[in-house]
Amino acid sequence: MSQLRDIIALRKSLLERFPDSQLKPLSAKEIKQVQKEHPAVPKEYLDILATLGWGTIGKLRFQLYSGLVAPSSIYDATTAKKLAGVLLIGDDYSGYCVGYHTLKDWKFGEISSNGTFRPCLVCPKTPGNLAATKPTIVTANSLLHFLNLLCAS
Repeated sequence: MSQLRDIIALRKSLLERFPDSQLKPLSAKEIKQVQKEHPAVPKEYLDILATLGWGTIGKLRFQLYSGLVAPSSIYDATTAKKLAGVLLIGDDYSGYCVGYHTLKDWKFGEISSNGTFRPCLVCPKTPGNLAATKPTIVTANSLLHFLNLLCAS
């Protein structure tokens, strides 16, 4: 239940911080369809789609897809082939995508600039981090953690 409270609080924070956000929760029927197509999909992801929703965060800041997307829908054939087993769940409108690696226990991560899957690295824009010569890089180990870091930056 704590995770659900966290997602509800995150939705409230995101909408307050980024009032231009357009987030639409998936219906129970749509959630069941995602689950049917991908039985091992993380519960956290389904809870986020059902509670936070899918759509845009802020004005072109980040978008969550309404479901899992194959890399071939976004990347060229060579890059998509390197991403076998990866399903994408969102992007920043500038080529930065996040998703799950289904062949690695649904590990959450990002697509690097060279088109490989890796842990998701985030540099939160906190006052101390902006002033630092070597800003702190945080590894977002889950979608919820990543979205909370996005909200804080």
